[in-house]
Amino acid sequence: MSRARQPEHFYQNVDNLNIPPRQLMKIFSKTQQTFYRDLANLPEVRPTFNPARLHFRENQRPDV
Repeated sequence: MSRARQPEHFYQNVDNLNIPPRQLMKIFSKTQQTFYRDLANLPEVRPTFNPARLHFRENQRPDV
């Protein structure tokens, strides 16, 4: 199995994409707001890998 298919490696850009995953998710969250929120709020059990949920939660954390 490719590392890129493992959720724990999603943000590490192991495939060296031109647009890093965090930046891609930021763009997606701003250009597709309703769809992004719908994906981010899917139940925990499905899909097991949900980059929208990861991004949403990461960006909801208060600055410490």
